[in-house]
Amino acid sequence: KKVYVASEGRDGCVKVWNLRIKEEQKIVYEHTSPRKVDVTALTFNHDGTKLIYGLQTGEVLVWDFNNRSTQAQIWHNHDVEIAGMSFSPSSPDTFATLARSGTVIVWDFETKTNTNILKPSSREGNGQDICFTADGRRIISTLGDCIYIW
Repeated sequence: KKVYVASEGRDGCVKVWNLRIKEEQKIVYEHTSPRKVDVTALTFNHDGTKLIYGLQTGEVLVWDFNNRSTQAQIWHNHDVEIAGMSFSPSSPDTFATLARSGTVIVWDFETKTNTNILKPSSREGNGQDICFTADGRRIISTLGDCIYIW
């Protein structure tokens, strides 16, 4: 079984290593964003076949290890920096992204569309983190010192 670790960088670079290779940490995938903007968040899905990452520009990039493409798909919808992202534990094709503005977008990986846009009632502070509940029915996000349960 492959074991991957990913890193993000201020240079706009995402690197993925296969930790099962004994010689040295081998980079199996490396992508630099087209405009060399900061990569601000990333996460793998639960079986390690998909990696999503967000940019300072609000763009979401998706890399699918199953199709073996070296090109990331670029999805647009946030207008500010991505602060966090999370895959649903109950639906493998559903993930959510959180912008610094606090807006949450729920995405469907297969259709490549957003299925819901959630806007906070307050604009106090920055979006900081996001996760799904264990049953996948709700999303929890933080904005400043507030916690939102969607």
